Amino acid sequence: MVREWKMMFLKKICLIFILVMAFSSSLHAAPEAYRDFIGTWRRMDADYVICIRDIAATGKASVSYYNPGNINVSEARVSGEKEGAKVFIKLQDEGYPGSHYTLYYYPDNDLLGGYYYHATLKQKFKVIFQRMKAGCPGEAAGT
Repeated sequence: MVREWKMMFLKKICLIFILVMAFSSSLHAAPEAYRDFIGTWRRMDADYVICIRDIAATGKASVSYYNPGNINVSEARVSGEKEGAKVFIKLQDEGYPGSHYTLYYYPDNDLLGGYYYHATLKQKFKVIFQRMKAGCPGEAAGT
């Protein structure tokens, strides 16, 4: 009787462990529709760089922005479906009080395109970012 109870308890523990691991990995993995956003992107009209390192299943993204120095990113998220997925990047730093990008991925050309809202000027500009082979500025290769 005790042995049966121990076996049943062990099976339940294993099942709980498997469920927790499956749930945990799904929370951290970027959805398939968002994976194309991950990478280093350079704006075609200037020396501005966006580094998208990771995207959680919730859409929250780990992003850095350089112009050419590091500018604070206060919010970054990806949303939408495969054909209309977009990344929103809000900057909050000296000279960038709430300025933000809204960019869509164009798979045929491997580009991010959309708008940059310059909060100080209260103007919106069309922008295009091209994927770079190099990593993020200031980072050693492979990190």
